[in-house]
Amino acid sequence: MMTLDQKKVSSSAVKKVEPKSWIIRSYREGDEHEILDLWRLVFQQERSLDHWVWKFKRNRVHVALACTALEQKIVGHYPTIPIKINFMGEPVLACVIVDVAIHPDFRRQNMFVKTAQYCFEESKKNGTCVILGFPGPTSYPGHVRRLGLKPITHLKQYWLRLRIYPGAGGASKIVNGCYSLLLRSRLFLGRLLLSRLPNNMTFRLTNNLTFCESKVVPDGYDEFWNAIRSYEVLSLWKDSEYLQWRYDQNPDHDFNYFYLAKDDEIVALAIVTADFGGYLTICELLVKDRNVLDGRLLINRILSNYSRGEQKKVRFIGSDIGFFDEVFANFRSEIWFGVVLCGDVFDNPALEEYFVHPSNWTLTFGDMDLV
Repeated sequence: MMTLDQKKVSSSAVKKVEPKSWIIRSYREGDEHEILDLWRLVFQQERSLDHWVWKFKRNRVHVALACTALEQKIVGHYPTIPIKINFMGEPVLACVIVDVAIHPDFRRQNMFVKTAQYCFEESKKNGTCVILGFPGPTSYPGHVRRLGLKPITHLKQYWLRLRIYPGAGGASKIVNGCYSLLLRSRLFLGRLLLSRLPNNMTFRLTNNLTFCESKVVPDGYDEFWNAIRSYEVLSLWKDSEYLQWRYDQNPDHDFNYFYLAKDDEIVALAIVTADFGGYLTICELLVKDRNVLDGRLLINRILSNYSRGEQKKVRFIGSDIGFFDEVFANFRSEIWFGVVLCGDVFDNPALEEYFVHPSNWTLTFGDMDLV
């Protein structure tokens, strides 16, 4: 039997790690297998090799790895993905922080800060002038207090019930059937009202719209993006190349593009998935001329499309100066505390002036790397 002093020594030996027993280096070919092992240990979740290749290998990411000095075992992982942000209609090179992981035995040794600084410096060498992150409650204090990222804004969640009760029982079927009928009736009346609104209103519903669906980025999307990209002061740069990577090539989830077109020209587009825990999630919403009525009609048609499905709720998470509030006026809304947009700017004084003001940003669920 161990004495009390022996237990103290044993416990100390397990918890204490020499502060200089690790080094930092960049990613090397083949590191992904050990990185995935670290991910599973830290987050207690599976992450496939296909996901890693899609997110990291194809994007020339900057990855700072902390490794034990002797065994070269990977115990820390701090990556950023290069992206572009949209600054008043023009692209600016940026990077977004994702998938930070520190081995439990190597915490409280400044590994988080050192790997982040290493990663940021490597990003700057390639012309990156903006760092973005969406830290959750646990990592938010470290990114703000220790790395100096500036907190910018929370996002808002808009949601609406598609079903009342889960399950397949008789009572559940009756209640859900009645609610579905009520919802479809409400959606039909909403479309009818939109089509009859007077033309002297601020927004008018675009005439002769066709409701379309696609599994990939639809033809004509880049023309649509070029027509709307100057609407936002700051957002992610969402050309067809970005959407193809984020959604079409995603190995884990299926997405559908729904859009309204007039004479083959896109006037409103949303990207939707039903893969998130019973939610129908609207990942993107883009509307020409910020036409609220066109946006409402598109959401109405999407809800009608899924009103008989198994999803419990439809939700959209985003933040902007007020357009989303108008489009989702019939939804419940609340501040979503899942993440906080944080970031920093260097070597770009013009951008820095606008960067930290929440009203300058247009953000959506797809921006947060949750898909």
